[in-house]
Amino acid sequence: MRHVILSNETSAMARIPESFWKKHEVYEFDLLPPEKGTSIHNYIDQNMVGDAMINRTLDAEEDRQMAEIIRRLQVEGEQANAGNQ
Repeated sequence: MRHVILSNETSAMARIPESFWKKHEVYEFDLLPPEKGTSIHNYIDQNMVGDAMINRTLDAEEDRQMAEIIRRLQVEGEQANAGNQ
């Protein structure tokens, strides 16, 4: 059911009884939303969010370091080529 709605398969969605659409609020991220009084924040594991942010920061630092290494190698290569001429 979730796949049908998220992939916007209108022919399949048209077969779902109208009473279902009247009875349930449907969000684009989930077919059957949480009970009233709760929010998406109740379902988020803050530890996982923290871990993801740390990993993202580490990945960005790794990318920066790799770009610096490549830049240094290019400069060394250009200097070696200039010295050979």
